[in-house]
Amino acid sequence: MNCRHSILTKNSLFIGLWSVLVLLSPLSPDNVEAAEEAVEFEKAAAFRIEGKNQRAVEAFDRVLSVYPDHVAALVQKGAALEDQGKWKEAAKTYRQALEFDPENLAANRNLQQLLSSKMMDTPLGGATPAKEDLINSGLEALEARDFHRALEIFGLSSGLFPEDPRTLFYQAYTFEKQGKLQEALEIYAKTAETFPDHAAARIHRVICLLALGDRKLAQKEAQRARELLKDSLEVRALGRVTNGPWPSGSDAQTLKQWDKGQ
Repeated sequence: MNCRHSILTKNSLFIGLWSVLVLLSPLSPDNVEAAEEAVEFEKAAAFRIEGKNQRAVEAFDRVLSVYPDHVAALVQKGAALEDQGKWKEAAKTYRQALEFDPENLAANRNLQQLLSSKMMDTPLGGATPAKEDLINSGLEALEARDFHRALEIFGLSSGLFPEDPRTLFYQAYTFEKQGKLQEALEIYAKTAETFPDHAAARIHRVICLLALGDRKLAQKEAQRARELLKDSLEVRALGRVTNGPWPSGSDAQTLKQWDKGQ
């Protein structure tokens, strides 16, 4: 079950409880209408949870025929369409949701991820997402610990924007966050080879080597980094780290500062 399914399950439970409370309250015409809306949405959401995406689309359409500005129904309909491989329709539905609520996080996220997906083999008719939007989508996936999605986005970014070192670096960092240090080391090395001045790649390669217990190679890599990047405070800190115990306190904090500015 993916992240959107988990969110949907929580929303469904909340809506179910909310509709019960409404039914226990005095039923004014407005309350009756709200209760009916919640019940219809809950039915549609149940189809999504069960993987019955076509039935979910039909049920969300019934909600939208009465409440065309129901943003949550539009977002979930878009997700159901996406799961069926109907990418153009899904993108159109997400955009409809954004017309009503331009700041809606779910609609924005889903649309960006859909546009950046390597699975898409037909154009959607919209503009190619900007580089920063694409990279930010990958970082959001990484923050949510959706490592597969993060690697997919950063891999696509690397193909589209080979001149930007972040696209390689964030692939390596995703592997590091997963504990896959050997994979991370290889891509950090590739990043440093392609972009010799990229301090963060060199720093994190040393960190991974230390974590693997290879202090000798870590010292060699740190020395090489200090020779190439003499003006980098972070790189200069590597000398204290590789020649002493595993970093702690101010040294560890120094090595992590790249994450706030890179």
